[in-house]
Formats: sequence, structure tokens, C-alpha cells
Amino acid sequence: WNKVLYGDGHPYAMPPSGAGTTSSVKAITQADLVTFYKGNYVPNNAAIVMGGDITLADAQTKLEKAFKNWKQGTVTAPSVAAPNAPEKTTIYLVDKPGAAQSMILVGHLGLLPTSPDRLTCAIFNSAFGGYGSSGRLYKNLREEKGYTYGAYANFAWRKHVGPFTASASVQTNVTKEAVAEFMKEIRELASTRPLSDDELSFNKTNMIKQFPQAFETMGDMVGGLYSLVSQGLPIDYWETYQSRISAVDAATVQAAIQKYIHPDALAIVIVGDKATIESGLKELNLGDIVMIDPKTL
Repeated sequence: WNKVLYGDGHPYAMPPSGAGTTSSVKAITQADLVTFYKGNYVPNNAAIVMGGDITLADAQTKLEKAFKNWKQGTVTAPSVAAPNAPEKTTIYLVDKPGAAQSMILVGHLGLLPTSPDRLTCAIFNSAFGGYGSSGRLYKNLREEKGYTYGAYANFAWRKHVGPFTASASVQTNVTKEAVAEFMKEIRELASTRPLSDDELSFNKTNMIKQFPQAFETMGDMVGGLYSLVSQGLPIDYWETYQSRISAVDAATVQAAIQKYIHPDALAIVIVGDKATIESGLKELNLGDIVMIDPKTL
């Protein structure tokens, strides 16, 4: 999925574990580690986020004492080129002979975490494929069709553009039908079935009510502050979160859907039993089917 969306050479094309690949790990030398350390582990490339029974003045005193000998350096973070968005829908199939289920991922590139449309996208995604049982994908693929235990979608927020991904693990014998339902839901969201007033109201209210739970513990609070640093968000992002959600209206949501959801330019990655599912996928006539050898990933 990452490799299809971002292409060779992009850092986000690596496995999501961050552990690299067999070839990339073997290629790392001691000199590479030293160079990386010197170019990144410097105070002018760092932020310290703290929380606890401590004042700002006390924290500054302790930190200055602990890090007084930490010298500034020259940051050598590589530039990251913008990935190319899919121009047409393509199915990428990884053969898993005898698999009882097919893992399906459908989507494309999303948006930057600093985009002013971030919360609007989060709202319509909550209605479309949010975690829980209220999303359209869940109601369709699990409750109505019984193809899967759960179907969801999300925008991944990263320093650079993250993906928009809809996914489910389905029974092998309904792979074709499940992909068809994913396509139906994505197309309808962007055309004939925009969010209803009830969906918009429910998901806005739900996000607002769930917000305090994200800051229940000290770890939650520190983590929330850290996300401001790691994603380049304004310092008042969480302070204004609920009011900004309340201000989103139907017209704003529909405009964001038109801007960020592209039903005719999707990447579809499927891991499953080729012998059982390939003919059905061809019948959908969604685009080319490209076989991917897992040994090359």
C-alpha cells in the first residue's frame, strides 16, 4: 500500500513499522548512523514536551542543567518530494494462495496535517468510515452484507501528506462484491449521496463529546502537545478544536469531499487468493490489474 501510493525512494514507501526492508537494513553502515545522528540529534532540531507536577520555571532550570553541554549543529534532514497522485484507478494484487480472506485497501493521497480542511475531512470521514458501528462502510459491508467483521476509513496525519485509506478484510468468495461496495460508497459520497443533516450533526456531536477522553491522563496530555510539534500545528489547535468542529456546515463538508475524494483515481491493493478472486476483479472493469510479488516489497 505504501509503496503503491508513494513510489520508490519516498520515505513513506517504507513498511509502516519503520523497520525498513531486508535490503535497506543490510545497506546501513556505521558511518550512516554517525552522520544521521550528527545531522538530527541536535538541540536546534529538538523539542521537549513535559507534563506533571512541575512549574515552567522549574522545568527550564532542570532542562538547562541537564542539557547545558548539548551543542547546536547543522541539521541535514533530507528534502521530501511530493508524491504523484494516481491518475486512474488501478488494482494491485498480491497472491496469497489458499487465503480464506482477502485484505482490501482502497484510497489515494490525502492532505497535509496543517491543511485548514483537516477537521472538515475528519468529520465526513467519521460518517463515512469512522471507527465504531455508525459509519457507512461498516453498516454496508458488515451489517447489511455480512462480508467482514468491520470496514473503516481514515486520513493518516503525518508531517507530509498522508494517505486516505478505506479497508476491510473480507471472505475470499465475496472479494469482487466487497470491492464493488467500496466503489459504490466512495462514488455516492462524492455525488448522489452527500452527508445528510443527521449524519453531519451526529458525527460533529460525537467528535465534540469524545474530545475530553483524549486528555484523560498525563500521557494523553503530553501526547496531544507532542502532536502539535510533530505535525506543525498551531499552539491553540486543541483549545479551539471543539468550536471549529461546531462551525463546520454542510456546504463546507461537501466542498471538502469534492476536493479530497477522487472515485476515478483510486489505488486498490488486495492481498488474497489470485486463483479464486482475479476473474471477479476483472469483471468489475475498474482498471488494470497489476500483480505484485511480495518478495520485492
